[in-house]
Amino acid sequence: MVHYSGEISCRLEVDAMKNFPRTTKLKNRDNRNLIYKFYPGFSEDFVEDVIKILNVSTDEIILDPWNGSGTTTYVASKLGIPSIGLDINPVMSIIASARLFNIETNPYNADYLLKLSDKFRTNVEQDDALCNWFHKDTVTIIRNIERTIFDGKYLREVIVNNEYSNLQAFYCLILFNVVKHLAHDLKSSNPTWIKKPISTERKSFTKAEIDEIYLNEYKRLVQVYEHNKVHQAVNPKIIIGRSESIPLDNSSVETVITSPPYCTRIDYAIMTSLELAIFNISEIDFVKLRHSLIGAPVIHKKIPKVIREWGPTCLETLSKIENHDSKASRSYYLKTYLQYFHSIFLSLKEIDRVMKNDGKCVIVIQNSYYKDIFIDLKQIFIEMINYFGWRLLDTYEFINPNNLAEINPRGKEYRESSTTKEYAVIFKKW
Repeated sequence: MVHYSGEISCRLEVDAMKNFPRTTKLKNRDNRNLIYKFYPGFSEDFVEDVIKILNVSTDEIILDPWNGSGTTTYVASKLGIPSIGLDINPVMSIIASARLFNIETNPYNADYLLKLSDKFRTNVEQDDALCNWFHKDTVTIIRNIERTIFDGKYLREVIVNNEYSNLQAFYCLILFNVVKHLAHDLKSSNPTWIKKPISTERKSFTKAEIDEIYLNEYKRLVQVYEHNKVHQAVNPKIIIGRSESIPLDNSSVETVITSPPYCTRIDYAIMTSLELAIFNISEIDFVKLRHSLIGAPVIHKKIPKVIREWGPTCLETLSKIENHDSKASRSYYLKTYLQYFHSIFLSLKEIDRVMKNDGKCVIVIQNSYYKDIFIDLKQIFIEMINYFGWRLLDTYEFINPNNLAEINPRGKEYRESSTTKEYAVIFKKW
């Protein structure tokens, strides 16, 4: 029997990846954005290709510690592979669960649900989170539909202990999309930001108008879900939790396929503020959630200190940001980057803890800029993971035409090109 060295076996694995997908985006049909428009993330095609290339078997577990809208858990389920999806934002847990619903098992249609909603007489208070956007009477209609979906309860009641089904998540997803439709003209120039109108301009809709929009969205999604086939014997575990403290045992997963939050570029709480309002989240809890989300451009009370374990590229980048001559570089922006890299390092440490030896990890990273400073996130991630003793198998580069640089036109003041590159970085734990 021939025993190969680590170097040789590693090279063989790299060679086996010669068919690695050349884009993280859509090749054929991608149901992700058809079900729920969510800018961040990779396509179903990409995840499926990666799973096949890594030769993940049905007795292994795939983890996505930044599961977002649930592409990894959905594709794993479609292929009959157990998976776990983690995200701190409860909105994402509903969406990820909704994608796992099999429309063929639907016991009733939306028309029936809307008729049932008439039996509720919900008393809406003026401090209801939805009243930030809608008239009280409109909020009452939305709350009645919400209570119908969750058997008389509110979403905030069932989410705490994960007491909802994929069916209920599906109908709640429709409600998310309906509410976003109702507030469509409140979008700002930043497509991830929803404005709050002044009190006199809060939007008002009749029951008939909301029912019509809900039914149309239901009919649309039914057509999408005809192609949304999942393996019924495999139901992924969808967890609300932080990637910095993954609620899993040591050495419990074989594969990680994920994409971390963008580096201080998207305020994920603001982006999902309407959906969070359906949870009737208080202002205090909204602020807490916003501060717990990695990459959010907010300043915490306690700013982490730089540690050498983050790697030379990260430390050099932070030094450039600190010494940049633009306004607030040191007083504000440096702090957001410190928070980001601190959270990323802790998250990678947790991934290292829950991964089995010989496990593989694929991380999709989009490059970033601070003003004219290039943030080499690919190299930063490589150096951080190298600290834990993992082996880099390979990296793949993609041009992303749909990029974050286009969201903020002011970024063009600092650089000629807004072309964005994405990287898939593949590691193996030794």
